Amino acid sequence: MSRWLVDADLLARSRFAVSPLLETVAGLLILVGARCEPWQLEWRRRHRPALRAQLADHPVQADISRLAAGPGWVADCLTVAPPATADGFAAELRCVSERPDRMIRTELGMIGELTPRLRRRRGLGRDVAALLEWVWETGIAPDWSRRERILRADVLLRSAVLGARGWSAVLPELHPRMAWLADGSLRISNNDLPDKDLTSADELVWYPADSPRAFVVWDPPRRFGAAYPVAGVHADPAPAAGGLVRLLGANRAEVLQRLAAPLSTTQLVQLTGLGLGTVGDHLAVLRGAGLVQRRRSGREVIYRRTNLGDRLVAEQWANGR
Repeated sequence: MSRWLVDADLLARSRFAVSPLLETVAGLLILVGARCEPWQLEWRRRHRPALRAQLADHPVQADISRLAAGPGWVADCLTVAPPATADGFAAELRCVSERPDRMIRTELGMIGELTPRLRRRRGLGRDVAALLEWVWETGIAPDWSRRERILRADVLLRSAVLGARGWSAVLPELHPRMAWLADGSLRISNNDLPDKDLTSADELVWYPADSPRAFVVWDPPRRFGAAYPVAGVHADPAPAAGGLVRLLGANRAEVLQRLAAPLSTTQLVQLTGLGLGTVGDHLAVLRGAGLVQRRRSGREVIYRRTNLGDRLVAEQWANGR
């Protein structure tokens, strides 16, 4: 078991954040890994041929990609904690490109044996950054506005749970192996590693990412955190069935589809891109029709579909859209 020793002050200052760099790392893990979530399959199918061509043209990047991740670990050169002051992907990427060669070789060597090419290469940080930049430009940046909406909605969801139930409830929902233990430490993974003392750290940050796995991010001794898989319910749903759109209208049908899992009005605004008043109006109509219900959770009002709403959505798909 891997534990982080976290004092109450650091835990109180910890936060959720969105990182384009870590979303890009998650994309690389999908492309080079053996498994992914169902909603990630189409994206992987679309971009894997281009990645193969990129790696054929850049053998050092191919060597890096083969050592990007092992069964229980992602190479540290890919999981550098972004500085809080970094604004955007390019600024976050600089902390990767400036990483020393010796450190990168050690980090990749934890996954597998280095090729002679990696042992000889100078400026490996630039190679790692170039690989991530390719993933960003090819597969992430064109879709970033939608991805960012989904990630920010997840942040809102986790923050609401944190406010209502505390860290002991939040952490297992980020990933089953994470937990706040009775002795005041944080179980971060099942890896057999020495305890890591975070009492002098400045930052502890949690990052949602459309990733097939959770992974730690750090820049010891000051910055620590973890990326966790964004909730599957927040992956964009398939387009609403035609009959549902004709019955409710496109936007109202999308709101109903999103509510397969409980969401607040604010989360729906983030996910759909609709205005707060528009979402509120749609919810009022759906609630009046008996398709959604609401309950209060702390300061938030949470909505979800009723059984009738579930049946309506399911029947539209069963009837061939």
